[in-house]
Amino acid sequence: MNYNEFLFKKVRCKGFFKKNQDGKRVEISEDGLNCSYMVFDKVCEEIKCSCTGEKDFLKEYYIHKEKEFVGFVVSINKKLLVSSYLVANHDKSGEIDIHMEINERPTCAIVYFADNKKHYVPLEDIIEIVENKESLLKEEKDMYTNKFEKNVNKFDELKRVNFEYLELLPDEQIKHCIDEDKEYYESGWLITNKGRMWSLTDKRWLVPWNDNGYWRVANEYVHRWVCHYFPSEEDEHVLYVVEVHNVAYPEKPWSVEVHHKTTVEKIDSNTMTDSERILSCMEVNHKGNLVYQIKKDHDEAHRLMNGKKTKREEEGVEEFDDMMSIMRNSNPEVYYSYDEKGNKVVNMKVQLKGMTLEEEKIYEEEFEKSHGSSKEIYYFSV
Repeated sequence: MNYNEFLFKKVRCKGFFKKNQDGKRVEISEDGLNCSYMVFDKVCEEIKCSCTGEKDFLKEYYIHKEKEFVGFVVSINKKLLVSSYLVANHDKSGEIDIHMEINERPTCAIVYFADNKKHYVPLEDIIEIVENKESLLKEEKDMYTNKFEKNVNKFDELKRVNFEYLELLPDEQIKHCIDEDKEYYESGWLITNKGRMWSLTDKRWLVPWNDNGYWRVANEYVHRWVCHYFPSEEDEHVLYVVEVHNVAYPEKPWSVEVHHKTTVEKIDSNTMTDSERILSCMEVNHKGNLVYQIKKDHDEAHRLMNGKKTKREEEGVEEFDDMMSIMRNSNPEVYYSYDEKGNKVVNMKVQLKGMTLEEEKIYEEEFEKSHGSSKEIYYFSV
């Protein structure tokens, strides 16, 4: 049979090899003259060894499990060491030599059945390519139905006791991540408007990891999930504008991005405890610090907040020189909104620093003459 036809295809399988911890090893006596087979299971069992090279102690690294599932094949030539004999004998010098002799090492396919989850599948356990989309959807539905129902029941149980076990903070709201949008779907997670994610499986707050200043949980940006499950009126308006002007933004929904209103610190998380990581994540990812923006606007605001030139400046546009100078010499807060006509308005809250009171007063007067606005908030339409 030509197994190459399964490569990079969705297939139905009838079994796979599961990792096995059998607790078997060979131990040498203190005097170095004898050895014993040891089996560490619920109790430690010692088996005398003749040390004559007998193949009578089999160690199984994997065991075969029969179970039907659907997955995606990424390789069909994985040589998997399933079992081997641990052999002990005396060499010419009289010392004990322990080595491994392979018993079973079949060729397997690597089949992914969920995100970052794979099985090693014997090639003969691949039944067929799943070509019928309806059949595939049914397989996936059957696979996740039990998990979904269990997690919904767990959420309902927590809700009945008002989430007492979670010890929510004042004004902290929580939602089950079962939105139909696949990008933000994980029935085993709960998300709060304060930037915390709870695992229904592990019954604990998930510990985020730091990705260049942005906090992630299981490779997902926390701030995106918070903004998705707790949308504000401003968020919904941005999404509405993108939807209405879908001709201009054909890549929807990737044309919309979540933006932090205040700068995300470059955090050194290596020395942080799990609790400190969660608190740091909450500081920047609470709903009050997040807003949806059209992606090109998000990129410009992100450049400004990190003290860099905008693309307009790099292209030689001098239209906003005064504004850019203010931004680079202050600690700004930038966000976007829309007026009643749907025109985009840039909102910049500028907090001047490094000035004496007299210098600040002169600056304020000059600013008002030039822009007809106070130094605190500078609005302009684009």
